[in-house]
Amino acid sequence: MPFVVDASIVAGALLADEQSDEAAAVLRAVARDSAFVPGLFWNEVRNLLLSAERRKRLPLGEGDAGLAQLRQASILVLPDRGDREVLALARAQGLSAYDAAYLALAKHEGIAIATLDQGIRRAAAKIGVALWALKAADPA
Repeated sequence: MPFVVDASIVAGALLADEQSDEAAAVLRAVARDSAFVPGLFWNEVRNLLLSAERRKRLPLGEGDAGLAQLRQASILVLPDRGDREVLALARAQGLSAYDAAYLALAKHEGIAIATLDQGIRRAAAKIGVALWALKAADPA
């Protein structure tokens, strides 16, 4: 079943100093199934990887390889939920507009969100959006 994935998952999978088993499992799941993202996702990931290169957290050019790997996954961009919905959610939950865009998409679609961001996780719990959970059958 599809779920929403945010950029924190990419960081947790591709940056050595942020690696997490959950992020790696999410990317394996995306390779098998599909994930939904708001339109800002690809620019946010590009910026994350470029910033990591500039801060010497990734070797120069490694961001390109990470993007190429992600582009092979089934990551589908869905229409933005709109200014009113995203801003209302951001204000109510104390999130950035970026983070609220991911959460608004998950809420609208009625699906789980995969994130390592603690603010999004808390907000999801408050508004009844499920968090993506590693299934016991997930092959490593």
